[in-house]
Amino acid sequence: EQVTRDLFAKLKAHEDSNSAKRQCERWQKPHQCETCGMAFKRAYDMKRHGIAVHHKVRDFKCSHCGRMFTQSGHMHEHVRVAHTGLNLHGCSECGKQFGTNSKLERHVRTVHRMERKFLCTVCKKSYSDKGYLKQHMAIRHSVSMDK
Repeated sequence: EQVTRDLFAKLKAHEDSNSAKRQCERWQKPHQCETCGMAFKRAYDMKRHGIAVHHKVRDFKCSHCGRMFTQSGHMHEHVRVAHTGLNLHGCSECGKQFGTNSKLERHVRTVHRMERKFLCTVCKKSYSDKGYLKQHMAIRHSVSMDK
């Protein structure tokens, strides 16, 4: 019984601590886009999403080819991949080059490992990307997926 009380006291102290509150806040996404319902941890990220996705504002221009981008990071990645070839991440299976390691990892998962995490609830067809599943649901089943 004493062990249980000590454990409960430690748990209560942890819940009351700032670090526990910060850990819980990391998983919360309190800022929700009014247009599509997508949720974000920070208001800044939601604002950037609205500008890039819904308003299609492209303020960043590639000095090599003139292509426009919604974020400077996307433009810099484009320059590396399309023009300079610097700091690229290459696929060991097919040699394709990517500007970020996360895009290389997604490529390996979806192309070489054939991972398909998004499943149609109507016909059970699977997709590697949520956007492809949404498109399938709308075209094949006339169903709009929830936000």
